[in-house]
Formats: sequence, C-alpha cells, structure tokens
Amino acid sequence: MNNFVTALLPSLSQSLAEQFNIFRVMHHGTHEKQLSNVFVWLLDADATHEFGDKVQRAFLSRVN
Repeated sequence: MNNFVTALLPSLSQSLAEQFNIFRVMHHGTHEKQLSNVFVWLLDADATHEFGDKVQRAFLSRVN
C-alpha cells in the first residue's frame, strides 16, 4: 500500500517547485478523463470497490 498512491498518481512524485499552469490543468483528453473517472470511483468510500475509505486515507497520507 506504500506505493499505491504514487503508482496511481505519478504527478505526486514530481517536484512541487514547478510553476502552476492552468492550461495544463484544463487539457483533458480521453485517457485523462478515464483516469479521472477511476480516481473518483476509488476515492468514493461508498463505491462498489469495497475499499471503504482506505484509498482516501492513503491519498491524504501521501499528500500530507
């Protein structure tokens, strides 16, 4: 579980020193939309994956 969030969200392992770019955030292709849907599903504690809030806790732990 230690590398779970990093494996799902490679951007978490990148430097935070990079300048924020709104256009990079706004660019969503089909692949990005599919990933977004998966992340929404995984972060929903009541979803059908039966992980409960484990994914949310792992994500928040990694972000913090």
